[in-house]
Amino acid sequence: MLRKDRVVADVVVAGGGFAGVETVAGINDFVRRALRSYPHLSEDMVRVILIHSGPVILPELEESLGVTLRKSSPGARSRFTSGQRSKAFRVARSD
Repeated sequence: MLRKDRVVADVVVAGGGFAGVETVAGINDFVRRALRSYPHLSEDMVRVILIHSGPVILPELEESLGVTLRKSSPGARSRFTSGQRSKAFRVARSD
């Protein structure tokens, strides 16, 4: 049986431009709707993370829009990380 306080999936998207932000939003919406079909899973068990190397997301737009989006993310259950670059990585479970 799965513990309700355990994260079972991390979805990581690299790139905070239009494509990355749209991808995170689409995946987040899809996963949250799909969870309704799995009553043994909770929303806290899935994280959607955007990694961006720049100081703000959506650099093509006004900086204030990227800042506003970052501030609204906790309610959307997405996480934005800026100022970091992604590298090839390996996913390992510690079960």
